[in-house]
Amino acid sequence: MYGTEGDVGRALEAFLAEGGAKREDVFVASKAWDCLKAGNVTAGVEASLRALRVDYLDLYLLHAPFLLDDGRGLSDRQIAAKVMAAWGELEALVDAGKVRAIGVSNFRTADLEVLCGGARIPPAVNQVEGHPQLPQPRLRAYCAGRGIALYHYSPLHPLGDDVARPVVEAAAARLGTSPQLLLFAWALRVGAGVVTTSKTPGRMAESLECRGLAARLSESDMAELNQISSLSPSRRFWLKNYGDDFEG
Repeated sequence: MYGTEGDVGRALEAFLAEGGAKREDVFVASKAWDCLKAGNVTAGVEASLRALRVDYLDLYLLHAPFLLDDGRGLSDRQIAAKVMAAWGELEALVDAGKVRAIGVSNFRTADLEVLCGGARIPPAVNQVEGHPQLPQPRLRAYCAGRGIALYHYSPLHPLGDDVARPVVEAAAARLGTSPQLLLFAWALRVGAGVVTTSKTPGRMAESLECRGLAARLSESDMAELNQISSLSPSRRFWLKNYGDDFEG
């Protein structure tokens, strides 16, 4: 859905052909755009398999629990029925061996409750926007209790905020690290994985250092960062859909 699968597929095919790894050593994931329209999930998986030049996907996600264009006027019950229909498509793809694990993105606690209440195969992952300005404690607790791996995208959003950025920068300077690594480490400490991107191999390797930093963060370090949610709560994406819901 991000226009990168063709390039990734060509690179992956060449890498595997050169003996760099076996297919089972590479984790391949993708996501369904506008996933609540009938048939879009199945069609999306088939398109991803072709573009990525693989026989199966390790993980496939529903992009959001709402329609992206024509969902206005539908009741919560109607939307829930569309979510379950899309999930049923994913379950069938697991049964067919085309997808190994299935999950969701941008689902709040209420959305997960609906899904888990009727799913035959529970979601393995929930990928949401997450950072000290949008900690979503209720959602974190629900996912932890259900064994759903939580991943945060847009982890660096606070660095664009005039209130949050100085707090992060001051804490990073005191700890002798970068603001970016500190925000990655914060996510790990609250129990979330981090979704980020980089074109630079050195930056990719540097990002892995957040694991050690997360283990070193004290309770006072975390409290310093956690105060940001009260000082300047904010979200970058889906303001129209979720507004000021910062609990998840």
